[in-house]
Amino acid sequence: MAQGIKPPRKQGPLIYFIPLGEEAKEKCFALATLCRRHHLSAEIELSSKKVQTGLQNASKVNSAYCAIIGSDELSSNQISVKHLETRQSVDLSLDHLISYLQGTKP
Repeated sequence: MAQGIKPPRKQGPLIYFIPLGEEAKEKCFALATLCRRHHLSAEIELSSKKVQTGLQNASKVNSAYCAIIGSDELSSNQISVKHLETRQSVDLSLDHLISYLQGTKP
């Protein structure tokens, strides 16, 4: 490999959901299923209860976006989607998640 040239990044899931609690986990399953029906790859953090570990796992699998869903997000029907490479976040309605991801799909 030539110096200074990085190999192409292995593509992971488009979005990685991190649920905070059982109710949030159910919502994450529903959102991941909806994403997949629209041909958008999605994974859910199931092994950790810590947000930081979930974010690290999202980075390890090369996810483009991450969304943390807890009781506040469920009650407000809002979600914050974070682009893991640029670290920029956007807040949007859960109803607009699919259209947002479709607009950003590589």
